[in-house]
Amino acid sequence: MTAQEIINAALRALGELASGQTPTTEESNDGLTALNKLIGSWSTEQLLIPEINRLSQPVTPNTQVYTMGPGGTLGTVRPLAVHAVSVTTSAGVTQAAELINAEEWAAIADKTRTGSFVSKAYYNPAYPQGLLYLWPAPIGGTIQVYMLKELTSFASLGTNVDMPPGYDRALIWNLALELASNFGRDPNIVAAEAQQAKAAIMERNARTLGIPQPTAWREHPPERRPLAAPNEGSEQ
Repeated sequence: MTAQEIINAALRALGELASGQTPTTEESNDGLTALNKLIGSWSTEQLLIPEINRLSQPVTPNTQVYTMGPGGTLGTVRPLAVHAVSVTTSAGVTQAAELINAEEWAAIADKTRTGSFVSKAYYNPAYPQGLLYLWPAPIGGTIQVYMLKELTSFASLGTNVDMPPGYDRALIWNLALELASNFGRDPNIVAAEAQQAKAAIMERNARTLGIPQPTAWREHPPERRPLAAPNEGSEQ
């Protein structure tokens, strides 16, 4: 689905376009800006990321810190989060590392150790390059990193992005919600559809990716969660 198709559908949902009509160039460009900002915002919510990506790359011997992002030592975009790290030796033996936090990493007394496997890994999502710390530093083999990446934005109005089921509907209704105030429309005319479409893909991703659900989800699953009252705003 192209960005233009999503924008047109969002404007139709708001009642700004009739079937067969097209928006002005200015409206389309404003819609593209709003769409990419929406996607950028969604990338900060792990439950909206549809897949865990796997990176496999030869180890740089005895290297403890790897950069992940533009020009980094690991060939990938900056991950939003790292879910698992393992090292496979030249003999084909693999061992997973324990993921630890900053305090646990700081507590390691001897950070100069090297070894065949990595026992602990700590990811700092710094920007523009994330930092992956490994202990002991691996002497060789192949490192595998399982991570969440940002959602793909639209480079132009004609850019076609292949999306998992449900994402097109969620983007259309949530873009309509974003654009409602620009056209003097009441956001509540699209708020319910926007919230339900977004909740549906978040609930599915929580199940398939094994990402823990927030407490509010356990109390009110998406299909039963009450919609926000008009004065409480809408979910973004």
